[in-house]
Amino acid sequence: MRIALITCTKEKKGWDEPERLFPAYELYSESNYFRKSYQYAKQHADKVYILSALHHLLPEDKHLHYYDKELRGTAYIREWASIVKKQIEDTFDPEHDEFLILLSNTYFAPIKAVIRKYKYTFPVEGLRIGERMHFYYSPALTPSEQLHQYFNGLSRYRWDSIKKIPFDNGIYIVFEEGEQYSTSYFERIVRVGTHDSGGRLKLRLSDHFKRENKDGSIFRKNIGKAILNKRSDPYLPTWAINTSKPENKRYINETVQKRIEAEVTEYMRSAFSFAVIPVEDKARRLRLEKGIISTLNHDPLFTASAAWLGHFSTEDLIRDSGLWLKDGLDAASLTEEEMLSIITESKNTKLLSAKKPVLKTAVGSASRPENTMRQTGGNRLRHTERISAYIELIFEQKRAEGNTECELVSGDIGRALGLQNRMPAVCGVMYKIKDEVGGKIIYETASRQSTTIRIKYSL
Repeated sequence: MRIALITCTKEKKGWDEPERLFPAYELYSESNYFRKSYQYAKQHADKVYILSALHHLLPEDKHLHYYDKELRGTAYIREWASIVKKQIEDTFDPEHDEFLILLSNTYFAPIKAVIRKYKYTFPVEGLRIGERMHFYYSPALTPSEQLHQYFNGLSRYRWDSIKKIPFDNGIYIVFEEGEQYSTSYFERIVRVGTHDSGGRLKLRLSDHFKRENKDGSIFRKNIGKAILNKRSDPYLPTWAINTSKPENKRYINETVQKRIEAEVTEYMRSAFSFAVIPVEDKARRLRLEKGIISTLNHDPLFTASAAWLGHFSTEDLIRDSGLWLKDGLDAASLTEEEMLSIITESKNTKLLSAKKPVLKTAVGSASRPENTMRQTGGNRLRHTERISAYIELIFEQKRAEGNTECELVSGDIGRALGLQNRMPAVCGVMYKIKDEVGGKIIYETASRQSTTIRIKYSL
């Protein structure tokens, strides 16, 4: 049986009705964070238990009165942990039960010794409060939607920041300007890749974005084939063959080939950004790469936009899948355990943001009317709602910690929510909330729409 353990919250119902009894899940539902973590727990576990500072290990439907107690003080925490550990040992069986841990570190650290006797997963370990909220935001997502939510939430790299990647083995997830997943605010994944030889992650990305040799990168070759096919270029048959082989070199027109390589480079550098996750083991890298690809390919909502360059590919599998690749499309999709492992194993990776240049109109404009429409109206409303909920969640946590002020930076919010390119929306919400709750501007730019806007709010 899978048991979810979640944390109680300071915010509770019943403060004005001290005699009223509430089921535990309802008592704590005053907190938006608790509601989201509880919803996630219900989706992913057979039973849910709540760790309470006063009542210790609580079944979710245990009826309680309002109370005001925090888990503080060394002696009290030691006594509390002793009781909870005994409750866990008396209630659960290591041979048949496993845990889904959704606890804050304050509640997990004192009992982790007993938890380690069981099989458990801790998908939000090491994540800050806002990152946890982002993780919980849509617990009913399909596997493909979960992948888009998670990878959109990671900071992005571009061709000129490959050297900043802090590890040498992993998987890269590519996004293309103008491509959007279904009707959501997520940018659509267009390629997933990795490397065979150890330590070659950055070198493999350089093969795609820096070294102008299409025979060293099938990604480059496929982009070039689509570009040439789109304009019915007669050089397409030559580009499609492996011209690194001695017997094929006679077909090369060096001037034409160099020009096309430069065109492919221009498109790739302007159109693509990518996220990366660390995976040390080769067999695991290759398995997760194919699992991600297959999960995306078998999602009926995973479709390319009408303007996607890949529609001009000469490869049926690329046109049909909406991905710049052909391998792994029908591999085994990710299991739930693999899905969780992708998140938990990369949770502590410190990724660096990279500025995304505007896609040049010469190779497909990012300012196409249909793309502009998709990024306004209904989507803008969803952005502002998510940003507001995220900021309120941070306020809740700060208040619970006894703070009377909270300082936020626009770029941090954008990265946490995967909205790095939506600074007008992020900053607009930040200023609006300042007007509502009070506070002061620590730093702003003339445009009031940059990643450096810093506001200290009154709580």
